[in-house]
Amino acid sequence: LSRLVSVKRLDLVLDVIEKVKASNRPVRFVICGDGTEFGALLDDAQRRDLEGWIHFLGHVGNPAPLLAEADVVLNPSDSEGGMPLALIEALLAGTPVVATEAGGVVDLLEDPRDGWLVPRGDSGALYRALCATLDEPVEREERAARAQRRFDLERMGRAHLALIRELVGDVSR
Repeated sequence: LSRLVSVKRLDLVLDVIEKVKASNRPVRFVICGDGTEFGALLDDAQRRDLEGWIHFLGHVGNPAPLLAEADVVLNPSDSEGGMPLALIEALLAGTPVVATEAGGVVDLLEDPRDGWLVPRGDSGALYRALCATLDEPVEREERAARAQRRFDLERMGRAHLALIRELVGDVSR
């Protein structure tokens, strides 16, 4: 799930798919999203002969069913400002995440049971973390419950309001 732009580094996902294909692991990849890199990614996947290993769905309005079916979500981005909503949605669906150490992702994956952090730009590390995640039993219910406790909207809203009050004073007067 991504805005398909160069800083999202989806070229690394294609590198990972080549490694999966070479090891003949039974894994299929789905890329959801649109953006300036869509055509280039599609062309690169065809050049690498990845047909059947990857499916480009374009923009998906409601990703919840896909996340609920996914075994893992990869996030190879070099740049993530704040907390990436797609990864929070994945965790709420109980889906583990493999992501690069960029922006708020580091804080998002504070519990190793929720996923792996790997260095930016390292497709080998992404591949190894993907394989390790797929080889471990999935604890969807536990992961989803942990995420629901962490990302409860009412609690998050109260925390943001408290922070605003701390920084600028009581704005309700």
